[in-house]
Amino acid sequence: MIRPASVFAFVLVACSGSPPRPLAEEILGEWEVVCRTDQESTATCLGKEELGMYWNFRAGGQLVSGVRGRDPMEGTWALSGDQLTETFEGGSVRLEEVYRARIEDGKLVLWHLKGEFGAVLGRVGAPFEPPASAPPGGGPTTHAIGGVRYKLVLPPEYRLTRDDNNRQAWSPASNDGFVVQLSLSRRPQREVEGKWVTPPCNPYDYGGVSGSASEIGGVRRDTSIGLSICLEHSEQVVMCSAEHTRGYLEKAELDAALALCRSFAVEH
Repeated sequence: MIRPASVFAFVLVACSGSPPRPLAEEILGEWEVVCRTDQESTATCLGKEELGMYWNFRAGGQLVSGVRGRDPMEGTWALSGDQLTETFEGGSVRLEEVYRARIEDGKLVLWHLKGEFGAVLGRVGAPFEPPASAPPGGGPTTHAIGGVRYKLVLPPEYRLTRDDNNRQAWSPASNDGFVVQLSLSRRPQREVEGKWVTPPCNPYDYGGVSGSASEIGGVRRDTSIGLSICLEHSEQVVMCSAEHTRGYLEKAELDAALALCRSFAVEH
């Protein structure tokens, strides 16, 4: 028995699925930053950062962008292939940003062509799910930041929720708790006899306890506590701070929060 050609055509169409929509259509709507990245291939986020930054791509090339709670910027957007150009003008100021854009797994990935950094955006209101490849852990944890291997003693059920631009964050996998923030940078240099040199580590500039405070609900609250860790035999310093997911630290929590940073040690 010979089947009609129309049956084969129907099967072919059903198997092939609908063709992907053009990027200019996929990009329409409101997106918010889920995380930042320093690798263009990244399309997933270890954790969701509450940055409040958003892009609203409207039909006709109109663009509204900004940070929640602040006055937005209005401009235009245009696509040429996968190159997205955003333009904002006001008075005598013209700001133009150029990204390489793509849609992957429902996320909008914007890679800044000049700055060599990027951001992963999700639809506003879309649920966030961390990748299954980053299981939670705890206790003595070994990792690396900027090529520097270190050990950090964490509470149970913690996971890496940020890792880009020499900045990392360790957060509780569920519920509330402390968040440990790490950043790696070069130490300041000084001019000695006409040359710029990096001073050796010393207890006067590094190792002291620092912190931040803010008025929350009419009460002056500690929002972070930490210290700077000078890396011997290098020109780098690690800044460690501990916060709490509620937005502030209770006085009784300061010692425990600082102990997390004090547990930081370079692994040789």
